[in-house]
Amino acid sequence: MSRQIWYLTITVFFILIASMLICGTIPVGNGAGWDGAGYLRVIEDIGKGIFLKNDPYHVTRLPGFALLILFSVLGFKGGDLVNIQIGVNILLATSSVILIYHTLTTLTSSKARSTICALTLLFSWPLLVMPVYYPILSDHIALFISCLSIWLWANHHQKFLYAISGDFTSMR
Repeated sequence: MSRQIWYLTITVFFILIASMLICGTIPVGNGAGWDGAGYLRVIEDIGKGIFLKNDPYHVTRLPGFALLILFSVLGFKGGDLVNIQIGVNILLATSSVILIYHTLTTLTSSKARSTICALTLLFSWPLLVMPVYYPILSDHIALFISCLSIWLWANHHQKFLYAISGDFTSMR
Protein backbone atom coordinates (compact mmCIF):
# COMPACT_ATOMS: atom_id res chain seq x y z
CA MET A 1 0.00 0.00 0.00
CA SER A 2 1.13 3.50 -0.71
CA ARG A 3 2.12 5.89 2.03
CA GLN A 4 -0.82 8.16 1.14
CA ILE A 5 -3.31 5.32 1.73
CA TRP A 6 -1.75 4.64 5.16
CA TYR A 7 -1.98 8.34 6.09
CA LEU A 8 -5.57 8.49 4.87
CA THR A 9 -6.46 5.31 6.78
CA ILE A 10 -5.02 6.60 10.04
CA THR A 11 -6.61 10.03 9.56
CA VAL A 12 -10.06 8.59 8.81
CA PHE A 13 -9.83 6.16 11.74
CA PHE A 14 -9.01 8.95 14.21
CA ILE A 15 -11.67 11.27 12.79
CA LEU A 16 -14.24 8.53 13.39
CA ILE A 17 -12.94 7.99 16.93
CA ALA A 18 -13.29 11.75 17.53
CA SER A 19 -16.82 11.62 16.12
CA MET A 20 -17.64 8.84 18.58
CA LEU A 21 -16.24 10.83 21.50
CA ILE A 22 -18.06 14.02 20.47
CA CYS A 23 -21.43 12.52 19.47
CA GLY A 24 -21.73 9.61 21.87
CA THR A 25 -24.50 7.10 21.17
CA ILE A 26 -28.20 7.57 20.79
CA PRO A 27 -29.84 7.87 24.24
CA VAL A 28 -32.40 5.16 23.45
CA GLY A 29 -32.09 1.45 24.18
CA ASN A 30 -28.71 1.77 25.95
CA GLY A 31 -27.14 3.20 22.81
CA ALA A 32 -28.76 0.73 20.44
CA GLY A 33 -31.56 3.08 19.30
CA TRP A 34 -35.14 2.26 18.41
CA ASP A 35 -34.57 -0.26 15.61
CA GLY A 36 -31.24 -1.31 17.09
CA ALA A 37 -32.91 -2.33 20.36
CA GLY A 38 -35.04 -4.78 18.37
CA TYR A 39 -31.99 -6.19 16.59
CA LEU A 40 -30.11 -6.38 19.88
CA ARG A 41 -32.97 -8.31 21.49
CA VAL A 42 -32.98 -10.79 18.60
CA ILE A 43 -29.17 -11.11 18.68
CA GLU A 44 -29.18 -11.74 22.44
CA ASP A 45 -31.98 -14.31 22.02
CA ILE A 46 -29.94 -16.16 19.40
CA GLY A 47 -27.00 -16.06 21.83
CA LYS A 48 -29.23 -17.84 24.35
CA GLY A 49 -30.31 -20.44 21.78
CA ILE A 50 -33.72 -18.87 21.10
CA PHE A 51 -34.23 -18.56 17.35
CA LEU A 52 -36.61 -16.30 15.46
CA LYS A 53 -39.87 -17.51 14.06
CA ASN A 54 -42.23 -15.48 11.91
CA ASP A 55 -40.06 -12.35 11.89
CA PRO A 56 -38.82 -11.93 8.31
CA TYR A 57 -37.98 -8.25 8.83
CA HIS A 58 -35.23 -8.96 11.37
CA VAL A 59 -34.18 -12.31 9.87
CA THR A 60 -33.27 -10.78 6.50
CA ARG A 61 -30.98 -8.25 8.20
CA LEU A 62 -29.26 -10.59 10.65
CA PRO A 63 -26.41 -11.68 8.33
CA GLY A 64 -25.04 -8.17 8.73
CA PHE A 65 -24.72 -8.81 12.45
CA ALA A 66 -22.96 -12.20 12.25
CA LEU A 67 -20.08 -10.95 14.39
CA LEU A 68 -22.45 -9.64 17.07
CA ILE A 69 -24.28 -12.96 17.06
CA LEU A 70 -20.95 -14.72 17.65
CA PHE A 71 -20.14 -12.37 20.55
CA SER A 72 -23.62 -12.92 21.95
CA VAL A 73 -23.10 -16.69 21.85
CA LEU A 74 -19.82 -16.08 23.73
CA GLY A 75 -21.82 -14.34 26.50
CA PHE A 76 -21.54 -10.64 25.68
CA LYS A 77 -24.70 -8.61 26.31
CA GLY A 78 -26.31 -5.18 25.86
CA GLY A 79 -23.85 -2.31 26.10
CA ASP A 80 -20.87 -4.55 25.35
CA LEU A 81 -22.49 -5.60 22.07
CA VAL A 82 -23.20 -1.96 21.23
CA ASN A 83 -19.54 -1.07 21.84
CA ILE A 84 -18.35 -4.01 19.74
CA GLN A 85 -20.59 -2.86 16.89
CA ILE A 86 -19.26 0.70 17.18
CA GLY A 87 -15.75 -0.72 16.75
CA VAL A 88 -16.85 -2.80 13.77
CA ASN A 89 -18.60 0.23 12.26
CA ILE A 90 -15.48 2.38 12.62
CA LEU A 91 -13.42 -0.27 10.84
CA LEU A 92 -16.05 -0.67 8.10
CA ALA A 93 -16.41 3.10 7.61
CA THR A 94 -12.64 3.51 7.44
CA SER A 95 -12.45 0.67 4.92
CA SER A 96 -15.26 2.24 2.88
CA VAL A 97 -13.41 5.53 2.54
CA ILE A 98 -10.17 3.75 1.59
CA LEU A 99 -11.97 1.54 -0.96
CA ILE A 100 -13.54 4.59 -2.59
CA TYR A 101 -10.20 6.42 -2.60
CA HIS A 102 -8.45 3.46 -4.20
CA THR A 103 -11.25 3.01 -6.74
CA LEU A 104 -11.08 6.65 -7.75
CA THR A 105 -7.29 6.63 -8.09
CA THR A 106 -7.62 3.50 -10.24
CA LEU A 107 -10.24 5.10 -12.48
CA THR A 108 -8.93 8.68 -12.63
CA SER A 109 -5.28 8.44 -11.51
CA SER A 110 -5.74 11.78 -9.75
CA LYS A 111 -4.78 11.48 -6.09
CA ALA A 112 -5.98 15.00 -5.30
CA ARG A 113 -9.48 14.43 -6.71
CA SER A 114 -9.64 10.99 -5.15
CA THR A 115 -8.71 12.43 -1.75
CA ILE A 116 -11.35 15.17 -2.02
CA CYS A 117 -14.04 12.66 -3.00
CA ALA A 118 -13.05 10.20 -0.26
CA LEU A 119 -13.10 12.94 2.37
CA THR A 120 -16.46 14.16 1.06
CA LEU A 121 -17.77 10.64 1.68
CA LEU A 122 -16.19 10.60 5.14
CA PHE A 123 -17.77 13.91 6.15
CA SER A 124 -21.26 12.83 5.10
CA TRP A 125 -23.80 12.17 7.84
CA PRO A 126 -24.20 8.43 7.05
CA LEU A 127 -20.47 7.81 7.44
CA LEU A 128 -19.23 10.32 10.01
CA VAL A 129 -22.04 10.26 12.56
CA MET A 130 -24.49 7.39 12.11
CA PRO A 131 -22.09 4.41 12.57
CA VAL A 132 -21.06 5.65 16.02
CA TYR A 133 -24.23 7.46 17.13
CA TYR A 134 -26.69 4.77 16.01
CA PRO A 135 -24.48 1.68 15.77
CA ILE A 136 -26.96 -1.21 15.61
CA LEU A 137 -28.29 -0.75 12.08
CA SER A 138 -27.70 -2.84 8.98
CA ASP A 139 -27.25 0.36 6.91
CA HIS A 140 -23.58 0.70 7.92
CA ILE A 141 -22.74 -2.76 6.64
CA ALA A 142 -24.68 -2.11 3.44
CA LEU A 143 -22.64 1.05 2.82
CA PHE A 144 -19.40 -0.94 3.20
CA ILE A 145 -20.65 -3.68 0.85
CA SER A 146 -21.56 -0.99 -1.69
CA CYS A 147 -18.07 0.54 -1.55
CA LEU A 148 -16.51 -2.92 -1.74
CA SER A 149 -18.66 -3.75 -4.77
CA ILE A 150 -17.58 -0.58 -6.56
CA TRP A 151 -13.93 -1.38 -5.80
CA LEU A 152 -14.33 -4.97 -7.05
CA TRP A 153 -15.92 -3.72 -10.26
CA ALA A 154 -13.25 -1.07 -10.89
CA ASN A 155 -10.46 -3.59 -10.27
CA HIS A 156 -12.01 -6.29 -12.48
CA HIS A 157 -12.69 -8.80 -9.69
CA GLN A 158 -15.98 -9.93 -11.18
CA LYS A 159 -16.06 -13.37 -9.53
CA PHE A 160 -15.95 -11.81 -6.08
CA LEU A 161 -18.55 -9.26 -7.15
CA TYR A 162 -20.82 -12.06 -8.35
CA ALA A 163 -20.30 -13.89 -5.05
CA ILE A 164 -21.25 -10.80 -3.03
CA SER A 165 -24.37 -10.27 -5.11
CA GLY A 166 -25.30 -13.95 -4.85
CA ASP A 167 -25.09 -14.40 -8.63
CA PHE A 168 -23.29 -17.72 -8.60
CA THR A 169 -24.43 -18.58 -12.12
CA SER A 170 -22.15 -15.90 -13.66
CA MET A 171 -19.01 -17.07 -11.87
CA ARG A 172 -17.93 -19.45 -14.66
